[in-house]
Amino acid sequence: MGSYFYFAELVKEKNHHQLALAILFALYISFNIQMPQMIASGVSSMVGNVVVVAVTIALLIYSNPVVGLLSITVAYLLIERSSQQVKKTSSVAKVMKKEMEKMDSFFNIENQFPKTLEEEIVEKRTMHKSVNDIIPSSYKPLLSEIPGSTTL
Repeated sequence: MGSYFYFAELVKEKNHHQLALAILFALYISFNIQMPQMIASGVSSMVGNVVVVAVTIALLIYSNPVVGLLSITVAYLLIERSSQQVKKTSSVAKVMKKEMEKMDSFFNIENQFPKTLEEEIVEKRTMHKSVNDIIPSSYKPLLSEIPGSTTL
């Protein structure tokens, strides 16, 4: 009579919210439902684990025993799946970081071309002079006395 009584009590109209919760828990246990990354990282932290355990204890104390037992299983699976998902994501991120570093080094080292012939010729032909290197000319310009004019 014990377990049948708990199921019969769960089906009553005043306990439909607990019945819905029990169905959700059964679906979560049955199927391999993955949490979104943000939720998984929150659950896999120490604070997240404490919150999940606290909610499980509250369900054990204040709800139908069937829902309480399902909540223990769901809490275990939730913590386990979340920690595995975070480990996968962090290992994938490490591999991606290493691959990106390899690609950066490849493009920085392998694909640096030497100067082209045109660049070398232009560099040799052009003389880089500063403003202080101007050599005074041997002639006197006729228009140098115009106000606002400067020496080129």
